Amino acid sequence: MNQWAVAYNAYRQRVGVAVGDSPDHPRNMVNGANFAGLGGRLSGGDMTKAEPPLAVCNGAAGDKMARAKQEKVELNDLMHKAGIELPPWRGEGLEDRYSYQDTNGNPQELQICFQWNLPGTLSGSGNVMVISGLTPDLARSLAVGLKGNSDANSGTFRQEGIASSAKGITALDWTVDYTLGYSGQAAVTNEDQVVTVVAHYKMNQ
Repeated sequence: MNQWAVAYNAYRQRVGVAVGDSPDHPRNMVNGANFAGLGGRLSGGDMTKAEPPLAVCNGAAGDKMARAKQEKVELNDLMHKAGIELPPWRGEGLEDRYSYQDTNGNPQELQICFQWNLPGTLSGSGNVMVISGLTPDLARSLAVGLKGNSDANSGTFRQEGIASSAKGITALDWTVDYTLGYSGQAAVTNEDQVVTVVAHYKMNQ
């Protein structure tokens, strides 16, 4: 994830806009050009109820992402055209994917996307990295490494759709655990594939 954060920041510095945004007609920024949301709202005004742009992914959007549709542009293509070196992960063309084993020894695949969240989004507003395919144990481990605690609703790394602790909600654990199967139902045996969650990692620009 840190490798992808570095790639994102390098793209922002070289191209001048966030990943997936247009250098000619930037959207969702102060003084942006003609991004019309609901009711004709433009960039730089009240964006609370604007229609957000689609997520930027490579291939299909990540599994269980709330924003299931994505821009037509491919994430990896954008990075390559800007001369950004991507982490090797699953090999050429699949640099956005990472495979690992869950606690039951079954294969899982993590995927990276990027998107802009509206003000008021539970998992944080602004530009975020979307990480799908996280088992709860891995999500907690990443949370501790990134922000110093394992909860799901504070700081720069949060579970998608969970109320923020900034709104007076106490610290919350991730909504599922390793006892659940991939479908979200109780696992029949300890050999089932573990359920996964989606997290948002706040970008610094």
